[in-house]
Amino acid sequence: MSNTNEILKNNPLDSEIYNKELFEMINESESLVRFWFDSYLKESDKEYIVLDIQSESICAKGRFLVIDWTGIEQIQKVKERVIKAQN
Repeated sequence: MSNTNEILKNNPLDSEIYNKELFEMINESESLVRFWFDSYLKESDKEYIVLDIQSESICAKGRFLVIDWTGIEQIQKVKERVIKAQN
């Protein structure tokens, strides 16, 4: 499935319009919404995870600010290994 939503196709992940549209699509989805880890981003002092998001009507990426790693510690461990490998 590919993304057919024009707002998501034509705006960056960190834009307000993209995030508002994606939030509405997830909340309005009548089918199961699935999330997969895609990548890790660090901008200034903020850490984000990027997730692939898919349902019968959604095929998109979402960027989520991580304030507390509790419950997703494994993702944090993987990102630390990736950063070490890159250096």
